[in-house]
Amino acid sequence: MILPDLSIRRPVFIVMQVLAVMVLGWISYTRIPIDLMPDVEFPFISITTIYPGAGAKEIENQVTEKLEEGMSSISGLKNIYSTSAEGFSQVFLEFHLDVDVREANQDVREQMYKIRRDLPSGVEEPTIVRFDVSATPVMIFAFSSDMPLDQLRNLAEDKVKNRIEQTEGVAGVELVGGWEREIKVELDCRKLEAYNIPIQRVTEVLASENLNVPGGRIDQEPREIILRTTGEFQTADQINDLIVVARQGVPIYIRHIARVKDSFKEQREIAKLNGRPSVSFIVRKQSGGNTVKVCDNLKKTLGKLEKELPSGTTIEIAADQSRYIRRSVADTMRTLFLGALFVTIVVFLFLGNVRSTLIAALAIPTSIFATFMLMYTLGYSINLMTLMGLSLAVGILIDDAIVVRENIFRHIEEGMEPEKAASFGTSEVGLAVMACTFSIAAVFLPVAYMGGIVGKFFEAFAFTVTFAVMYSLWDSFTMAPMLSARFLGKQRDKESLLKKLFRPFERFYGRVNQGYRRMLAWSLNHKAVVLTLAGVLFLLSLSLIPFIGKEMFPEGDRGEFRVEIETAVGSSISNTEKITAQLEDMLLAYPEVKAVFTTVGLNMGAANQTALRVELVPPDEREKLTHQVEDEIRGGLAEIPGIKSKVSMIGMFEGEEQLPIELYIKGPNIEVLDLLSQRVLQIVENTPGAVDIDRSLRGGKPEVQVVIDRGQANRLGISTGQIASTLRSLVDGTVATKLRQGDKEVDVRVNLTPSQMRSRGSR
Repeated sequence: MILPDLSIRRPVFIVMQVLAVMVLGWISYTRIPIDLMPDVEFPFISITTIYPGAGAKEIENQVTEKLEEGMSSISGLKNIYSTSAEGFSQVFLEFHLDVDVREANQDVREQMYKIRRDLPSGVEEPTIVRFDVSATPVMIFAFSSDMPLDQLRNLAEDKVKNRIEQTEGVAGVELVGGWEREIKVELDCRKLEAYNIPIQRVTEVLASENLNVPGGRIDQEPREIILRTTGEFQTADQINDLIVVARQGVPIYIRHIARVKDSFKEQREIAKLNGRPSVSFIVRKQSGGNTVKVCDNLKKTLGKLEKELPSGTTIEIAADQSRYIRRSVADTMRTLFLGALFVTIVVFLFLGNVRSTLIAALAIPTSIFATFMLMYTLGYSINLMTLMGLSLAVGILIDDAIVVRENIFRHIEEGMEPEKAASFGTSEVGLAVMACTFSIAAVFLPVAYMGGIVGKFFEAFAFTVTFAVMYSLWDSFTMAPMLSARFLGKQRDKESLLKKLFRPFERFYGRVNQGYRRMLAWSLNHKAVVLTLAGVLFLLSLSLIPFIGKEMFPEGDRGEFRVEIETAVGSSISNTEKITAQLEDMLLAYPEVKAVFTTVGLNMGAANQTALRVELVPPDEREKLTHQVEDEIRGGLAEIPGIKSKVSMIGMFEGEEQLPIELYIKGPNIEVLDLLSQRVLQIVENTPGAVDIDRSLRGGKPEVQVVIDRGQANRLGISTGQIASTLRSLVDGTVATKLRQGDKEVDVRVNLTPSQMRSRGSR
């Protein structure tokens, strides 16, 4: 064969080639991103639309259904899932796997331009997001202090957020909790009636007076001057001096009909860490970035910030995806190292020769480093799938070199010169070695072309295994014969002490070999019995498949899980917070619990829902596994009256809720779906092993409906839209304009005074 002969004649060439692979492989290893899972592009796009103050039914009829109808014409669309709740709509678009999601995302945006004009005027601009695994949060940390929550929020926005956003690899930062500043223009309804001023007039004045308008250019040779009219508010007090209308030549100012307050927005989300109110930061990395490196950069930034912040201010990390990744990767790397070590020991036991073992074992590091080069070239990351591929390949990489080396060694023992034995021995088993390697590649390579989401995850795994075993074939045809020719001689007496040490093992192996020969002879003489037993074992194995669990990824012991509670429909956020505080105390009482990160007000500020992220102490500091702690907490939650609760594992990707089974019931009539879902719920509740059963359909909040007397409204010249917008402005308030101060914008909201809202609501 050409390769063995070339390697034997040109040993320097082979040595330099191996060194080049090792060096480039090491460089590639240091530059490959480290992540939990491969960077897979899922064919999903979500559309989130906010409609403040609207009920779930109104959201469904006026927003969700229009979006579903408009998006259904997009090519490549497979399924549409939607959720309609108070104040927001979320439409989830699933495309076929062969669709380019980036092109589909552009199609969705173009379609949205057509649908936007059909949506209600109060709807905020819809948010279109392509589901990106790499865009999930990589770190959540809480910012707490003894200072008031409004000052804490300002400190977080002014000094912390910008520094975090400037950290290398960070794509975006989201703040939750604290008090946000807002300018309230609280109208006196009696004075509005007395002066006969509609509320729309107030909002129009605020919007039209708070403007900076360019006025063009003025030529004054030899220079050119830009003209600009500046009318934006500089302070909140300037709002008081705005003229709303004039009555009989007397101007009516804002201060005559309203009170301007520098206040705070209504708090719809509360963040807490271990029961202490805080401002939390949810940090997302850039697409394709190195999660571990981004988290390390964030920790450096946070370390510098802690030194610059006022005393008493602390930053605590509530969730760090890099910790789980490091632990998982370290465990897999340890398995990889131990696998290589034990393979080498086993080979040494059977060969009984140090040189032969080292020659064969060198195939492991060279193949692994060569695979790192391929991973870097193809843009793969070091993750559980690629490391699993390398761990699986460790026991295979040495096979080709063992076969080649053993055949060479046999010819040397028979008296052939080392160089000739290396060339002839490699050529003699070359086809057998190639057949073995290609058969392994034929098993794993098709995995890379599997369909579905699972296929996308296993692509990196399959290519990693295939390339590693293919390089081991190259190694067995180059380095193994070259080293055998140089270092395997006839001086075997030097290893007499080693032979004495291995003599008991050789005697044991000899007896095993004799037993195997007798078994082999019996099998050849009783072919029918052997084939019958093999067939029966095969069928028995197949019969066990229904009893084996099925899941995409094993659960593992991540040391983190999520608790969700839901109080009665219509509960205020303060009532939900009180119940949540009891639950926090219960969780922190467990010795296995290290920290509890709480967000009161989920799903765009739903006041009756809370999510608690529970972090456990490291596995070596607790006796119970994560699922055992979950079961105990689930039992404790069942004793708290008046709440719905759910305990679930945190998914492979931060922010993902891992639910093993989801059932969808479809139909045009919501009342029928309600009845059917209740029946399904009862069936599932009676199923052994089912826990945390729930359905997405929720009852509506208590509401007061305003029925318009159209005849009276027509006589007064008032439309239904005017009445509805006036009511909304008076109760929920309307953001008429924004007060710009520096690089910040503060909402200016117009509504009734709180006392008037309470008194009118009680009538």
